[in-house]
Amino acid sequence: MKKIFISRQLEVESVFHKTLTTNGLFVHGESLVSLRAVPFSDPPPADWAFFYSQNAVRFFVENVSPEALSKLKLAALGPGTAAALTALGPPPQFVG
Repeated sequence: MKKIFISRQLEVESVFHKTLTTNGLFVHGESLVSLRAVPFSDPPPADWAFFYSQNAVRFFVENVSPEALSKLKLAALGPGTAAALTALGPPPQFVG
């Protein structure tokens, strides 16, 4: 039996798992990444903060003071990151 490794957690109902096992393949999905916030105080002086990932948004908003957050213009690189900003804080002023 051929074996496939996918480097992310896979639910039994995921498209990858269903398609591959239906075709007689063994699938093992396991994330090789562990995400955690790096402790910090308020960010250095800046006019803009650009975010590349939803996790970065979450870690930033959870650690920065509301006052510091209100002084920044926020930018998101991608629609998912923009949605995370909108859900957790002020909406982005730029989405690229």
